[in-house]
Amino acid sequence: MTLHEALSIGAEEIGQHEARLLLSHVTGLGLTEIIINNTKPLDETAKGAFFAGIQRRKAKEPLQYILGKWEFMGLEIITDPRALIPRPETELLVEQALAYIRNLNRPARVLDVCTGSGCIAVAVAKLSGAEVAAVDISPAALSLAKENAALHNVGICFAQSDLFSALTGQTYDVIISNPPYIRTAELDCLQPEIQNHEPALALDGGPDGLDIYRRLVPASMNHLAQGGALFLEIGPREVESIMFGAGYGIVRVVKDYAGIDRILIGEKSCSTV
Repeated sequence: MTLHEALSIGAEEIGQHEARLLLSHVTGLGLTEIIINNTKPLDETAKGAFFAGIQRRKAKEPLQYILGKWEFMGLEIITDPRALIPRPETELLVEQALAYIRNLNRPARVLDVCTGSGCIAVAVAKLSGAEVAAVDISPAALSLAKENAALHNVGICFAQSDLFSALTGQTYDVIISNPPYIRTAELDCLQPEIQNHEPALALDGGPDGLDIYRRLVPASMNHLAQGGALFLEIGPREVESIMFGAGYGIVRVVKDYAGIDRILIGEKSCSTV
């Protein structure tokens, strides 16, 4: 069986784009190389892995977990069911935070809350050189985040923590978080890839999707330096009122690529007590 023949079968089963990514993964060839060398025979080991991957994908397992890696902010991130799959909307969150960090014109201390795979913390550390700490309540997620930090050779201080519980007395110039924000009743309506494979702990935001925000936002005030900023990925827009209620004097909303309000940025003014 040639690469072309395998790709043709895969395209019929799971679509051409995903079939190409899977074939690239099992052969170690780039996407362009697959096209150029389409008459090259597919060895038996790669063939077995390719068709096993197709069956897993047809069973609605996320392609990112099958591949075991995914790109985020131009960086390869290890992906498996220990944490959520990195998403484009979260890249927007990181881009906003990086712009703020660079404008500080001084070394910044950054905290990533609910770090999951560590994609946010790794990207910020790699692309800004900031001093980065990251916390998550899940030991499994933290183990994955540490693997991603090691992969990119960035020094990140990790801690298992229920939000800020393990960070007494610590303050940061920037706090970033992509917390759970799916309403509990909506979990059963999610795509099978999400519902059956990604960790519910990282998805379930409570009855109205605001449970974590009600705790995280007010508590963040105690861990932000004067003039510091909180960057949040959001689901419900009501998070904005929580930020105002916690004393954030400046709140900016950033829309995602679909035009949906997705990022909230709050600044702790120097007059905030």
